[in-house]
Amino acid sequence: MTRRWTRAIRPRLAEWVRDRAGPLVEEELARAGFVARIRAEAERLYIRYKPLFEVRGIVRPEVQVERRRRLGGQAHLTLLRDRNTE
Repeated sequence: MTRRWTRAIRPRLAEWVRDRAGPLVEEELARAGFVARIRAEAERLYIRYKPLFEVRGIVRPEVQVERRRRLGGQAHLTLLRDRNTE
């Protein structure tokens, strides 16, 4: 049942991230005065932001927002997770 649900929801989730979540996040960041670019890849959203300091080494000014599964099985979004911590 879970695999069938996952296969059915992934394309719709990717569409929602691209068409709804991405523009909303971009709009709200701009409204708050942050300079950022948003890109969607499948069900993930990437936020590249203007760094406050000079970028050095391995730390990139980008975070990833993705869907995660909770213990109870419900989906939720993990917000602003630094991609370099993986």
